[in-house]
Amino acid sequence: MTRKSLEASIDKLSVAALRVKSERDDFLDALHEVRELIEGYVDVNDGDYGVPEANKAMRAVQIIDDVIAKTRRPGSAAEICSECKTQKCRHGYCAQCEVCQTCAEHTRTVTVQQSN
Repeated sequence: MTRKSLEASIDKLSVAALRVKSERDDFLDALHEVRELIEGYVDVNDGDYGVPEANKAMRAVQIIDDVIAKTRRPGSAAEICSECKTQKCRHGYCAQCEVCQTCAEHTRTVTVQQSN
């Protein structure tokens, strides 16, 4: 590979990376807009045997939140908790304000393996 072709490849990669970032940002903006529209409909229904369960809007908001958490890049400005200013885990949860079940399970598994 010549230096000229390498530079051309790097330029193409830079353009592609900017396009992906722009598309990801547009996707996240659209998700936030949809979330705001349906947030007012979030409620619980009486489920089986009187146990409350999430209605369709609540389930949709939960799915949107999961997608947003998985789509954001760790360490980005969006990954800092607005309440306590602590960096969130890679799943989008703040260790000070929330509990990430995935991280908590991983921590328990690692602790048990190390003690054996």
